[in-house]
Amino acid sequence: MFFVIWHGWGLVVLPVFTLPLLAVQLVVNGVFGSGYYSTHHWTICVASLLSSAALWITGRQLEKYRDRTNRVLVDEKTGERIVLKSRDALFFIPVKYWAFVEAATGLVFAFTI
Repeated sequence: MFFVIWHGWGLVVLPVFTLPLLAVQLVVNGVFGSGYYSTHHWTICVASLLSSAALWITGRQLEKYRDRTNRVLVDEKTGERIVLKSRDALFFIPVKYWAFVEAATGLVFAFTI
């Protein structure tokens, strides 16, 4: 059994991770012929770099949105300010850092397949 643990918009990693990979596969196979994507390793590298760029941009945009929606609480007795921050993460890894996971995965697949 597989459990998915996420916070906030962390679940958005899954489609942002896979859609560029599928799009590159469809385009490459459409242009160069069926099966080209699977047999040429450079296509996997390009697809994973596009996917990691999309993840980085999505993660940064989510951070900008979260920075605007943070709540500040002030303790009445001490005057201490506490900032409540939301976060967007999948398996406790922030969305923007999934870009590095995707880039590394793409490089591993490109050079080992």
